[in-house]
Amino acid sequence: MAQAADQGAGSPTDIWLVGGFGGVLVNDVPTNLVENSDFGFGDAMIPGIDGMPNVGTNANSFSVTTSDMSEGTTVDVSIEESPDGGNTWVRIYDLSRITEDGTYYTPVLPITWGTAFHYGGIAIKGGGDPYVNIGGNRIMHSGQVPFMRSFIDRSIDMETLDSVTPTYFVDRANTFSATLTLGDWTTPPVLTLEGSEDALNWYTLNGTFAGVANRTTNLNLTDVLPKFARVRVSTAGVSETGDDHFVTLKAIEN
Repeated sequence: MAQAADQGAGSPTDIWLVGGFGGVLVNDVPTNLVENSDFGFGDAMIPGIDGMPNVGTNANSFSVTTSDMSEGTTVDVSIEESPDGGNTWVRIYDLSRITEDGTYYTPVLPITWGTAFHYGGIAIKGGGDPYVNIGGNRIMHSGQVPFMRSFIDRSIDMETLDSVTPTYFVDRANTFSATLTLGDWTTPPVLTLEGSEDALNWYTLNGTFAGVANRTTNLNLTDVLPKFARVRVSTAGVSETGDDHFVTLKAIEN
């Protein structure tokens, strides 16, 4: 009868005791107070085991924990990845807006460049002097996972024709879901999902989708392979009661 393997032999014990095989738990950012800010928190994180940066890690999942949020505060957090060890950063996943204390998670995200990660793009907003205690954990995974990205944009001007979201790197994805969430609009806008191979010349990815006041509308596409993607206002909307809106774009490899 074969003898059971010694799980501690030849591997750091935290691989087995904390995260399980292929899932190492890392406390990237201990909980700390962030006030009235519009910037990331914590230092750049290098995946891999101590002394072996970028070794044995093909994907990461992230969690953000908030507590003691001041009344009316909102928190937006983006996960960012660096292709050059922390000199430049690229958004890879936006968490949904946080409005109350809790722990919020990303799915397992594949490494694209693999040199460093950061909890970036954080925006603490609210009346007076908003504040929150916030921390971040990450689980490093050794297994390969499909490409997955999710972006949320609140900057696009729905009342201006041809206003666009930022340009997103989505190479490897072949399935897309674009959604538009609107508040109380008089004439909702119409949006178009676009692709590009060079982030300069754009083409329509097979369809448009119209907004509906006080609802979320959606466009799903499969079997398309752009290198970059964005959402554009193809028919401007009219709002008499405010400009509450946001666009979510998910890109998945199936």
